[in-house]
Amino acid sequence: MPARLIIAERNGRWAPVLRAALGEGGPRLHESGTIEAAWRMLDEFPASFLIVELTHRNASALVDRVFPLARTHPRARVALLADRAMVGYAGLMLEAGVVALTCNPRRLAPLAKVARRHLATVPPEPPAAPVERIWAELPWHPL
Repeated sequence: MPARLIIAERNGRWAPVLRAALGEGGPRLHESGTIEAAWRMLDEFPASFLIVELTHRNASALVDRVFPLARTHPRARVALLADRAMVGYAGLMLEAGVVALTCNPRRLAPLAKVARRHLATVPPEPPAAPVERIWAELPWHPL
C-alpha cells in the first residue's frame, strides 16, 4: 500500500477515539510512539496521512519538519492533535502546511473524514516491472 494513516502520540489517548471516528471498515491506524518513528514510516510510505500530537516541547520541531514537506513528500498530509492550551499555535501550524488541527477528542469526525478522503485519492503503486506497468496503463487492461 502506498499510503498509511499514521498517528504519533505520547500516551495513546487519541488513537482509540480516532479509531472510533474512522468507523468499521475505515482505514487501519498505524500507531507510533515517537515522531521520529512516524517520520520513518512516512519515508517508507510517502503519500501517507500523518497525525501528530502537538505539545509545547515539539512545536518548533514540527514546524521544521512540516514546512519542507511539500517539497520532500508532496503527496503526504499532516494533521495535528493538541490540548486546548495549544490552540494559539494553530495559525503558525496551518501556515507551515498542516491541513487540520483538532483540540477536542470528541470532535474527531471531521479529521477522520479528511484522512479517509486523502487516502482514497492516493493512487495504487504502479507495478514494478515495465511490462506490467504498460499493461496496467492500457485502457483495455484485461485484469
